[in-house]
Amino acid sequence: MLKKVLILLFLIFVATIATISMAVYSQNAARFIFDFDKYMPQVVLIFFIIALIIKSLISLFKPKKKPQTAVNLDIDAANIINDAELAALEKQRQELNKLIKKATFISIGVAGCIAAAMSNFFDMFWGIACGFMAYGLVYAVMTSAKMREFSSNFKTKITKSIVRDFGLSYNEKGSLGINDFFEIYDCEVDEYYGEDLISGEVEGVNVKFSDFCAIDIVKTQKNTRRITRFEGILFAADFNKRLNSVTYICHKDSSYLIKDGERAKMDNVEFERFYDVYTSDQINARYALTPNLMQQILALQAGFDCPVNIVLSKSKILMAIDKRENSFEPDLNVPLTNNGAIRGYIAEIASFVAIVKELNLNRKIWKI
Repeated sequence: MLKKVLILLFLIFVATIATISMAVYSQNAARFIFDFDKYMPQVVLIFFIIALIIKSLISLFKPKKKPQTAVNLDIDAANIINDAELAALEKQRQELNKLIKKATFISIGVAGCIAAAMSNFFDMFWGIACGFMAYGLVYAVMTSAKMREFSSNFKTKITKSIVRDFGLSYNEKGSLGINDFFEIYDCEVDEYYGEDLISGEVEGVNVKFSDFCAIDIVKTQKNTRRITRFEGILFAADFNKRLNSVTYICHKDSSYLIKDGERAKMDNVEFERFYDVYTSDQINARYALTPNLMQQILALQAGFDCPVNIVLSKSKILMAIDKRENSFEPDLNVPLTNNGAIRGYIAEIASFVAIVKELNLNRKIWKI
């Protein structure tokens, strides 16, 4: 999608210059010429506004994908969420969407004017740079407070209710730690943070999962770059009984993963297409990765539309869902009064619970 947008923007830019050149050609003795000093502010203004409109349309109308689950969700969202609270939140969502669209077009107008003016007084680089800064500033001033308010209300009324229905607890400020992250990844991390901790017991198994972000700060002679190594959901479950082996289930598109042990081939063709399995015990790895568990992992990956990496070690299972975005946040493009929307949020938690139950019942992988 990004590649297509960039190509489109480039073609629009070329077409704009060509159009102006043709106009000048018709007035100047059959010579194609592009007068940068005279016409560049107008080109920058047109190009900048079109670029921001395309960017805004993509972000406004691209809904998030809610996870699939291999579990039968025989749940009526109305039994979990109060109808009056849901209606109030839906009204707030609609008002926020109106504000976002209004802020988007106002920001584009202000940014376009500033970009054209700065291009005229200085050069194209400063025009575009100042335009983007103006866009971000105006948009943030108009929307940030309302977006924080809606997110907080959503978590208080929706997330907490869903979590409570699973017998778990929710802490908006809590998270897993860096040691959990390093059970799966082997990379440099200079900063990390997390939020939205969900924790409790599932059939006697202690579970916890949260948003987590790990950042590596790379310094060179010219600049300093902040590289996000991971951003998504970090999950850990302690079964209070020891595994017979250590197994790493590594998505082929992921980097910086720990891959200790021998490569184990699975008999699921689709699973093998996405995952490499490394283990200290080939037989035990095949016992652990039952056909049902492999399907649940594939469903989790398809639902979140991102790599899923898993480690089975000692008494724990650890999972990293590399979404590259903040999780457990409301989707502003989906009406909350739609039962399917709430079921999507329920499916996020149900998918993790199902994997815990599957492993807990598998007696062959635990030491007796």
